[in-house]
This record gives sequence, C-alpha cells and structure tokens, in this order.
Amino acid sequence: MAGSSIAGRDAVAWITHFLNASYYRVPRETRDLENLRSAWMVLTTYWYQLGGSPLGAHHVRHFHHAFRNARSPGGSQYPRGLLDRDQLEGGAACLLGDWFGQAQADPARIGWGVVFKTTAERANYRPEVRLHHAKLGPLTPPAAPASRQTWHTYEPVPVPGVDDLVAVLEATDTWSHFPTDVSRFTALRSGSLQGQTFEIEAIAELARHAPMLTRQYVTVTEVLDSSQPDALDERFVAICAGLTRMPHDGAAVLPPGARPTHLIELTTHQGHFLGCARNHLVLFETDERAYVRAVGNWDPMPWYVRLSYTYKGADAQRTFWGLESPQHSMLRQFARAAARRQRARGETPPMPPELEPFQEDTTHEHR
Repeated sequence: MAGSSIAGRDAVAWITHFLNASYYRVPRETRDLENLRSAWMVLTTYWYQLGGSPLGAHHVRHFHHAFRNARSPGGSQYPRGLLDRDQLEGGAACLLGDWFGQAQADPARIGWGVVFKTTAERANYRPEVRLHHAKLGPLTPPAAPASRQTWHTYEPVPVPGVDDLVAVLEATDTWSHFPTDVSRFTALRSGSLQGQTFEIEAIAELARHAPMLTRQYVTVTEVLDSSQPDALDERFVAICAGLTRMPHDGAAVLPPGARPTHLIELTTHQGHFLGCARNHLVLFETDERAYVRAVGNWDPMPWYVRLSYTYKGADAQRTFWGLESPQHSMLRQFARAAARRQRARGETPPMPPELEPFQEDTTHEHR
C-alpha cells in the first residue's frame, strides 16, 4: 500500500525527498513539528490546485524549482540539502501563491489538509474526491476465535475535559492538521465521526533517514456515549474480557472509580498493516481528571507481518496512541487542541505539566 491517494507511484520518491528535507533528515533535537505540518499542507494544497488528480513525476520539476528559487540567504541548499523555515515558507508562496502563509494560519480557510484561498472555496470542497484514487478495500474486523485474538491497551492521555475533546474529535476535517512523525489521518467523507473513513498516510522508516510513504484505511464503525449506558457498558465488558484473556499483566481499561463517557471504534480495511483489527478510543473521567486511551485488538498476524510489527510497528503504535511527546502522539495533540478551546473561552484548563508546551525529548529513540 505504497504512496497516497494524492500521489501516484512515480511521485513517491520526490514527495518522500521533500518530507525528508523538511523534517525527517533534520537532527532530532532541532526538528519542528510545524515544519512537518506545513510540508503536508503544501503537498495537499498543490494536489488540490492541480484539480485533484494524483501528483506524478511530471510535477517534480516545477515543485523543486519553486523551493530552489526561495533559497534563503545562508540557508540550506534544496533539493540536495534541507529546507529551513524561511525556505519552506518562501517556496510555498512561490509554488502556491503569496496568500498561502496567511491562509494557513486562518482556521476558516483550512480543512482536510488543504489550505484554501477563500472561505468559499473551503465551503465548496468535498473530501470524497480522494476516494476516487483511494485503495479502499472491504472492512476487516477481527474474525478469529476470541481466544486467538490479541488485545492491547495503551497509556492513557490526560485531557482538559471530555466535552472539548469530543468537539475536537467530531471535527474530522481537522484530523489531518495533527500529523505526527509516524502518520497523519485525513477524512475522506463529508460529515462527522460516525461512518467516517480516514486515509492514514504512514511513514515507515526502513532505515535511518529513509522513510517510506505508505497508506492504510480505517472507518469509524461505532460511536457510543453516556446517553446509551447499556450499550456503552456492554462494550466495556467485552473489551475488559478480551484484555483479561491476554497472558501478560496489562493495564486495566478503566482505573478504579473511573466513569466511561465515550467509546469510538475504528475498524481496519483490507491492506492495513495490522490485518483484521479494531482500535477503540475510550474516554473516561475520574474525580481528578478526564482521560482518553486507545485499546486495540487484532487477529493472529502472518509471520511476515508479525516480524515487521515486532521490529517497528509495535513501537510506532505505542508512541502514536500513547503518552509520548506531541511529535509522536496524535492523542497528545488532540488534548492540546481541547485545551486551546478552553483558553479561547477565557478558561484555564486543568492541564497536567506533561501536556503543557513541550520541547522534543531526544532521549526517546522510539524508532
């Protein structure tokens, strides 16, 4: 599942080169997640401006030329070297238009990874255009006997409040604005969370500074909240039963005294690297704070998938769904977005220290 629905196979090399120059080849201690976010937005906006057809090899010359011309005084040399911040912004303006920088900072003109020149353009955009070039196979929920399925729970992420986090999750057009150095999620359908399909553009780092762009798909197959107490309790009982069957001493889904509030189920499509799998985003509250955590389960993997998962995939899943820095964890970024909603109302969110503005911790060599 190489590439992306916005890029043909013959574009993967130069797109990967661009992401490398913007972020992945930058030393870890100086990497800036804003540069990665900008790089993805440049690529997706360029695809949109070209009419929604996949980027190809014939686009590389014009693309590279824009960033070569934006070379900043004393800055890095592109395409052979890295892109510094000035060169990234200047190249985007040269490639897409002088309006891009200002529009990128305007929430009313961004969505689905695209930066729009006007709010009217955004209102007329339909994310289903990416489905025309998506490799969307059938849903593949776990189907093996329960005793053979694997269940795994990840570290809970503190959030400033359930309602604000749910509002962030419901805004599926913004999920692509929270990329990590592992992957980003882009919604492929209009509408909110229930039934939404996401393309996951994942970065598989085959070797140091050698990322490979791949894609997978998941669909939200169930959304439950506390207005459906019987259904919510039934699902939590099933999840707890699955985890109980595991031989290791994993963390419980809910700590003692916690109250579940929401459950969001994401089911894989054919071609996902985990195979037949589901992931559950679980929201719960304690007397002190609200949390979100991910709980996954999947069928037995073929040996070659299990080898890849053991080598790289397990760490990538842990950092993406857990309590790593926001460079690595999308849930951490969701939590910070929920805090910004509270601050916009003039409230002071009860954020724990680990979710305050961060500096990259270079001791986490999770790859």
